[in-house]
Order: sequence, then structure tokens, then C-alpha cells
Amino acid sequence: SWAWGVGIYIWMEFMNKEEEGMTSHVHALNGNFGKIVNILNGGSECPVKDDDPWYTQAVINRLNHYCHAAKVVGVAQLLDMSGCDGMEALLQTCTTDG
Repeated sequence: SWAWGVGIYIWMEFMNKEEEGMTSHVHALNGNFGKIVNILNGGSECPVKDDDPWYTQAVINRLNHYCHAAKVVGVAQLLDMSGCDGMEALLQTCTTDG
């Protein structure tokens, strides 16, 4: 039960210092997946670390799951990836590779 509460708190309340009032939840409502990743995993994944294969693969795996789910449900336009440097380029790989 504690983990659930912490997860909800981070999703609804935790934010970047540069964007007062902009939580993961607000960015999700605005369609910006990149900024959500930046808030939750910014130190590890934004910018995407090209020199660390583990982190790069973690981002690629997340985007591949996202692309697959979007394709299955027939989403015409994928979410915005700005807000997490390097993620847009990896998304293009995801969308072209399927």
C-alpha cells in the first residue's frame, strides 16, 4: 500500500524545478511523454545517454512498447517527445522499425 501511495504522489505532485506546477499528470494531459520521462527519470534518461548501452536500451524498450501499444489501439498521432533530449530520434527508429 505504501508503494501505491508513493507512486500516486510522484505522478501527481513531483515536478521539475524549472516548471512550477507542471507534474507528470499535467504533461500527460497535454500529451507530452518526453517531459513525463524527464520528470520521472530525467537524471538517467534525459538526455538519452548514447555512451551507456543499458540506458539507451531501456529508452528504446520503453518506446518500442509505447509504439506497439499505440499501433494496436490505432493511435494516429503519437505523443510529443520534446522535453527529453534524444528521445525524438529514438522514437523515429521505433516508428520506422515497427
